[in-house]
Amino acid sequence: MKKFFKHTYLVLIVESITILLRLRNYLSIKRKNKEVWPSGLRWQSWKLLILYSIQGFESLSLLHFFDIVRSETWWFMYHKKLLMSNLIFDKEKKRQIILENYDDPSHEVSLARLQEISNSLNIPYYTFSSLNNSCGDTVHLLIQQENNLIKLALFASEQQACCLTVAAANILCRWMKNKKTELIEIEIENIEKMIQGQKYQLNDCPQMEAFQDLPQFPQRIECVNFVLRGIREYLNY
Repeated sequence: MKKFFKHTYLVLIVESITILLRLRNYLSIKRKNKEVWPSGLRWQSWKLLILYSIQGFESLSLLHFFDIVRSETWWFMYHKKLLMSNLIFDKEKKRQIILENYDDPSHEVSLARLQEISNSLNIPYYTFSSLNNSCGDTVHLLIQQENNLIKLALFASEQQACCLTVAAANILCRWMKNKKTELIEIEIENIEKMIQGQKYQLNDCPQMEAFQDLPQFPQRIECVNFVLRGIREYLNY
């Protein structure tokens, strides 16, 4: 047992030294080239890690740096996944994500268009409504599956759904494309836990973090929950 812990301790020391040496070499190269980092980035490591964990915001320099580190260390990928699972957007960013997906939903079509696509693909669409009688939100979903893979996901609301419902439906329909149904099931379970205020871990659909504050507004949970329930029922989970 002592030998085991001694060996583990030595491995951690070697991993740490490897990272520090590679970081030193990388910094020395960058200083020689006098590269100007985008967006006024500084050399604080926590900023680099947080930015890297947000998909779509990486710069070329950041990607190159992390390619160097993760090329030989299992440690990096574990902590990158951990950072993504605990990433929480600030209130302004959450509001921005919801409004963008409500004002310009890329995967919403009219009900007439949804019916045309349904007939063309010979795939039925289903209608789901909120269980909250005072709200009356309704969405129509069409999901095309092929070999356990989602090829297409669209929805229609016909102005019968609130901002939260439309935003959640659009984020999920866009994200589901080219995803396996097993992954979708796992993410939906974690999103349901999140909006119920339980412990969760979102690994592949970070924009749904925009609804992380819903447990503070119990009357609005169903606005998102019935969309999740609809997708689950559609895919026969």
